[in-house]
Amino acid sequence: DEVRWSPDTIGVGKLHDIDTFDSSPFKMHSKLVRATDPTTTQTLERAFEAIIDAGMNPFAMSGRNIAVISASMVSDSENTRAGTSYEASGFTIMGHNRSMVSNRISYTFNFTGPSFSIHTSWAGGVRALQQGAELIAKGFVEAAIVSTASLIFFKATALEYEDMEMATPGGRCRSFDANANGTCRSEGVVSFFLQRASDAKRNYAT
Repeated sequence: DEVRWSPDTIGVGKLHDIDTFDSSPFKMHSKLVRATDPTTTQTLERAFEAIIDAGMNPFAMSGRNIAVISASMVSDSENTRAGTSYEASGFTIMGHNRSMVSNRISYTFNFTGPSFSIHTSWAGGVRALQQGAELIAKGFVEAAIVSTASLIFFKATALEYEDMEMATPGGRCRSFDANANGTCRSEGVVSFFLQRASDAKRNYAT
């Protein structure tokens, strides 16, 4: 489709409605929402869902020693939206600072554990997961929210992949296939709620 740009240019995998966000439960007024990177709002929603999926109420956990770790590589909207803000609201720097992806979650639910973002290219999500598990194992925190996200707004980064001969010419990613010939940049937002098995109401670990 042509939701982002002509597919004749280069193909990408897209999520639906990444600009939609119901701010009412999350302590965010309309000016802040308009000035915030969708990476932050989408990650906040996924973190909320992860806690609920663990059988817990996110808003009944205020003050608990829970870490929040987020990972991201390239934010397509960081420079463009921050440089051409929709309005002079004073919230653009806050809304497009990558550290705020994790800090926004901590603030919303009043978690008191460490809250930080990491940037380690494609390994960011795995590294964040490792750090969350280590913080729990060493007794620094009782639980951790680990998130990673990639949203695509402009074709320039995808074309950079093509110039480096990393992108598949046909726009199809054939993982673990003998005919694999490159990667296809795609969107995704993932959050995990990590805790000790003895504390878990629901345990999906295998």
